[in-house]
Amino acid sequence: TSVKDVLTSHGWIYLSCKFDRLMRNQPLATIASTMEYFIQQLILQRGGGGGPSTFSFFPNGFDVNAVITSIERRLGASGIVVLSDLVPGLRVLYPDVFARVIIDDDDSDSEVDGGGVSDIDSSSVDKDIAQDHSGDDNGDETMMDEDGISSANTLRNRLHYLFGKLVGAISSVEHPILLFLDDIQWADPSSLELLSSLLTSGDHDDDNTQCLLVTGSFRSNEVDQDHILSHYLQMFTYSVKFVLRHYIQSLLLNLKVQLFI
Repeated sequence: TSVKDVLTSHGWIYLSCKFDRLMRNQPLATIASTMEYFIQQLILQRGGGGGPSTFSFFPNGFDVNAVITSIERRLGASGIVVLSDLVPGLRVLYPDVFARVIIDDDDSDSEVDGGGVSDIDSSSVDKDIAQDHSGDDNGDETMMDEDGISSANTLRNRLHYLFGKLVGAISSVEHPILLFLDDIQWADPSSLELLSSLLTSGDHDDDNTQCLLVTGSFRSNEVDQDHILSHYLQMFTYSVKFVLRHYIQSLLLNLKVQLFI
């Protein structure tokens, strides 16, 4: 019996991805492909009737239709449109959203130069992000530069925010996500930034709790103190190690595996 089978039998959603040296010049592609695979499974299961899942990819009792509804509610139309560039399956899962986008684009062309629903509605996402950073001492530095809002930082923070919303919509206490990352030493910087955001600054309000556990492997002989991964590993160690040590220990005891941290 594989670890995946054991975790799935306990209600976990098991996702995995493998970083490739040749993919480092394609930011977020590896993590996005994992989310795309998950969305494709939702599409497949929804086509089979949805409801509590009996499909082997999902754990028993996983309600596909409820998750599809949750994603749309949490992300909203603008969030779905923004993420669809990285996760194109969202276009198939929510065709009505994109039908409205096309209509709204046609109606707004005469009023907004180059406008579209994603540009207009994304302002509400930016407001939510600003609120999330309002208590952060570094929030102003992150969101603003000397000339005003940094478009690069805004786009990055928007993607991190929406990925967090997507994880929160998919996962639950009953069905948490375990994301296994292989060969992290080849992860691109944007993926490491996203993982850092998910693990250290995710939303913790009642409506968007992220039930996410990330595990991974890397080749220690390829990661020295100057490697970009070393910085993130140190950050993860100080921010989440204490919590993970006790949580994973109790989890793996049920699987009769001893944890050494």
